[in-house]
Amino acid sequence: MEEISSYAIPIILLLFAIIVMVSKADMHSVFISGAIKGFKTAAELLPTMLILMSGIYMLNASGTVEIISRMLSPALGILGIPAEIVPLILVRPVSGSAATAMLNDIFSKYGADSFAGRCASVLAGCTDTILYTVSVYFAATKVKNTRHALPAAFLTQFFAVLISCLAVRYFF
Repeated sequence: MEEISSYAIPIILLLFAIIVMVSKADMHSVFISGAIKGFKTAAELLPTMLILMSGIYMLNASGTVEIISRMLSPALGILGIPAEIVPLILVRPVSGSAATAMLNDIFSKYGADSFAGRCASVLAGCTDTILYTVSVYFAATKVKNTRHALPAAFLTQFFAVLISCLAVRYFF
């Protein structure tokens, strides 16, 4: 299997080169038009990205995450979610880089093998940055009404948090 996988990428590149040479299409113009479309898409996404990133940094810098974390800790503790990962739970739907920094902080404070560290690891692996993903994809496709996408995504995130802590409790 290792030999097959080591030859897979060179074979794919060789097949692509053969297809380009055999086809009658002007690949240079196709490449240039694709690059122009990609640049236009990136330019359209830039305002959304700037607003989202500014909001994330202001939320973290203002201490709002810490205040909400302290308020939610007792209720989440009843559900078996450690209070130490509440800031990660709050930041994960908004920013992947901030969530990674919080995950690193949890590891340094409580250890990677602690209950909080394991819950945080599973949580980080099974959840995604909801607001970033929704804003980028919907902005790229010019969808203005997200309808049920955000509530469904946040509900899924909530169950992912519950299941990740439950799985860590029972399997580790």
